[in-house]
Amino acid sequence: MKVRVPGKLFIAGEYAVLENQPAVVTAVSKYVTVTLEPSDHFYLRLPSLGLNHVTWRYEHHDIKTSIEHPKLNFIKHALLAVCEYLGDNHPLLREPFSLLVESELDEATTGKKFGLGSSAAVVTGIVKALLQKAGIHSDEKVFKIAAVAHFMGQGSGSGADIAASTFGGLLRYTSFRPAWMSKKLNEGMRIKEIIDEPWPYFTCERLSAPPQLHFCAGWTQSPAGTGSLLQKMDVFKKNHPEVYQTFLQASAQAVSIFVGGLVENNAEAAIKGLRMNRKALVQLGEAAKIPIETDALKRLADIAKSFGGAGKPSGAGGGDCGIALLKGEEHIASLYKAWREAGIEPLPFVH
Repeated sequence: MKVRVPGKLFIAGEYAVLENQPAVVTAVSKYVTVTLEPSDHFYLRLPSLGLNHVTWRYEHHDIKTSIEHPKLNFIKHALLAVCEYLGDNHPLLREPFSLLVESELDEATTGKKFGLGSSAAVVTGIVKALLQKAGIHSDEKVFKIAAVAHFMGQGSGSGADIAASTFGGLLRYTSFRPAWMSKKLNEGMRIKEIIDEPWPYFTCERLSAPPQLHFCAGWTQSPAGTGSLLQKMDVFKKNHPEVYQTFLQASAQAVSIFVGGLVENNAEAAIKGLRMNRKALVQLGEAAKIPIETDALKRLADIAKSFGGAGKPSGAGGGDCGIALLKGEEHIASLYKAWREAGIEPLPFVH
């Protein structure tokens, strides 16, 4: 059995998505592939990490592995979430299998990390493969189990990257609320109970862009520490609630205009909304003294604007990727050329 799930890029609504505001996220045409095969014991193969034979077992509501490695953190949580959901006596856990995990989301020869949601895609791919093996073919179940697993592994997060890897395409997404998820887990609620109950804040709907609009992505060649940025922003939010509330209002207006432009086939409105979202993020970063828009991301966005489009950081900022929205594909080649001259590497695999 083989399953393939895509990576992601944030388009709009960063940071605000953690406050139950809508965001827009897209899947990209780079994938994590998980292959499940019968075996004489349970083991993992992750050739990109040099881990080719890691045995594991589910024991006392925990996953035990034959070696300890930081990169196994999310995988162990994915295995644990599925095992907890299915229960100790499920047939899946009585028939050993191997899991081969292969990723296109980081550059294979150099190890470059583009910020395409690799950990989320790996978790989603493993959950999807195991559920299919168990005879469960539900995208909603894949999303919920993967979202819980990734949240436990990271200790935070909106789940938007899990949504992109699960459902694919261009999505308008509102989160389950990190505070809601933390409360459930801290209260000791079992994973199966969390999965089976309604998630009152979570929504996900597919969008489509007007045919004349084109999304482009560029990599700044500088990785970002998303976890550190989110922690710093959380401190700022608690110390300056009024400033943060102003940002949330600006972000909500920007995302609303952007999504409205997509739905109403209004390219100018969509571009305007993304420019407004960039402005809100830049002002937030300046107020919090957090480099959401680095010099490289500023060059990326300014170049996109010079071609009549919009550009902004994708995700938490601080490095990694930026995105651009252009009206008309005739400008794409020129945009990529200008980006390269500015030290930005085009990533031509956005849907």
